[in-house]
Amino acid sequence: MRCFYCPAPEKYHNDLLSLLPAEVTVISPEEAAKIALDPECTLFWEFPENIPGLSTKPAEPAGFLRAVAVSSCFGETLPPGRILMPHDFEFIPVTDPVESLVTLAKVAGYRQAEFGIPENSYPMLFRHPQNPGCLISTIRVSNFASGRFSVQVDWRELINWIFAEITGKDEVMDFSSVVCSVNPAYQEKDILPDDAEEKAFQKSVRWFCDQAVTRKDGREYIIEGFTSLIHPDGSQKKTELLRGDCNGEAALIYALAHANALPEAPEALEHCRNVLDSLYRGPLLCDHDVKSATYGSTFFSDTRHAVYGDDNARGAFGALLYTELTGDESFMPEIMRQILSVYRTTGTLGLRGCCLEHPAIDDRTWQSFFEEETTVCRPHYQATAWALNLQAYVMTGFEGFFTKAESAIHQAMDKHFPDFLWTNGITQEWGRMLLPLAMLVEVRDTPENRAMLRRAAVPLLEKMENCGAIREAVGAIGKGLYPAPESNDDYGKAEAALVHKNGDPLCDLLYTIPYAFAGLHEAACATGEKIFIDAADKMADFVCRVQAKSGIHPGLDGCWLRGFDYRLWEYAGNPADPFWGAWCVESGWTNAWIGATLGLRLLNRSFLCRNLAGCAGKLFPEIYRQMMQ
Repeated sequence: MRCFYCPAPEKYHNDLLSLLPAEVTVISPEEAAKIALDPECTLFWEFPENIPGLSTKPAEPAGFLRAVAVSSCFGETLPPGRILMPHDFEFIPVTDPVESLVTLAKVAGYRQAEFGIPENSYPMLFRHPQNPGCLISTIRVSNFASGRFSVQVDWRELINWIFAEITGKDEVMDFSSVVCSVNPAYQEKDILPDDAEEKAFQKSVRWFCDQAVTRKDGREYIIEGFTSLIHPDGSQKKTELLRGDCNGEAALIYALAHANALPEAPEALEHCRNVLDSLYRGPLLCDHDVKSATYGSTFFSDTRHAVYGDDNARGAFGALLYTELTGDESFMPEIMRQILSVYRTTGTLGLRGCCLEHPAIDDRTWQSFFEEETTVCRPHYQATAWALNLQAYVMTGFEGFFTKAESAIHQAMDKHFPDFLWTNGITQEWGRMLLPLAMLVEVRDTPENRAMLRRAAVPLLEKMENCGAIREAVGAIGKGLYPAPESNDDYGKAEAALVHKNGDPLCDLLYTIPYAFAGLHEAACATGEKIFIDAADKMADFVCRVQAKSGIHPGLDGCWLRGFDYRLWEYAGNPADPFWGAWCVESGWTNAWIGATLGLRLLNRSFLCRNLAGCAGKLFPEIYRQMMQ
């Protein structure tokens, strides 16, 4: 029996050529067409544009289609319903009936198709009806490693099975020479170097300097990040949307580069000053209309004038840390206006509407928000604003800040915890609670406040794995804003949880890990208690290990992506979210907060700034008069 492999036309890197068994001969599509029906030959033919004896159509983009095993021939390692995720691929539609081994379909689920296979599906892998020895793949599989197909262990199983079939030898192929083009910096069991945190922080600073900066209209800004879609060569596209939060949060990294005396510090500070100037004084991201209810706040983006309190709080923390660590107080008037803008649009109970969207609120005054008894509690949208109020109280001594923060925290912990309304998952809501609670202890260190902080940490730490990851989970049905899809048809239509169901071995480095890490660090600083110190140390170990490294794609070297499977030890997850899928890179929410927490650990200091009272005290009375009277 003669064995042949016909690769797809050369367009992307072929990872299979170095893996082929010795008895397999590589042939052209023209040669494959001649032997496809020869019973004396076995053949694996990928992405064939014309198949003898079968009708096909021209290649089509797959869109939301994914590969799903439908045959039991692969054994327990690839059971029927197992999802294999290629990225940004094309397929050859086969119009004649064939018996699929793997099909292409729009299915919901992480590694298993949770709702079965829909009728509208397409063959991906099948035996030619006239020659069972001819295996045909309607997609390119040869770039499975360079194209970062997910999950890698499943693709290796499939490829191993394919070549075992055509050679007749049940031997395990040696994949050691083929690795993904983007990988975690360390494996789970690797021994980390003593300076692992310092190196991880410096790589994060380098990433912000080299990859996150852009220019528009002569000004410098921070990009939103990289989209989740992985191209066939393994690259991802930058998303150039300019967001208020990301531009403020980047200051965390740049300021800490200076404070840690990194070689990148001069470059980082120049970026920081330019970006903060663009954020607060440029025309795109700040509400400069003194008549607006949100005057002084920064917008969600340069194309959407929505004002989120939590976004503004996170950005303000970056600007405040820059001010304290550098002594440059030039942005303090804008920061104080931003703080008061969030404060005066917060209701009587300390809770604030999640999103104030222009032009819908153009006819409302700030007083109408300030006097409103808002009762909806969502830590995802509100908790960092509570922490900012505590920071503002430390700077100014104004009791109104403290009262609003304390009231909101008690609303959350006394009436809603732990069964919060949740956004993309319940763990992110618990994680967001830690920073304001830790700062409450730093401001008022009472037994009650310490007990409340410990109580808030319990459900989160119960989901901490030995490796330091937090196992992502969704909350009560009906309380989630963006749950996993509830049908195959729902897949890819809206924001969604990273897990499809509780128990999926995933952690979320966009919505949960950054805020849990920052909060655990702050709690360790605030209390000195072993439970928080140990948890923060364990999470630091984890984020150092899963920082992305790539010698091929510099845009992804030194960053953190959203989804990580801590059992398979690779970036993965339920990719139902078409906006912020499992492989997205978010400059502010993810990378600024993880990197900044590492930078603060190196300094052995907290996020809370304690040395700004002099400047804030001088500015506050007049800015308060302008904005609150």
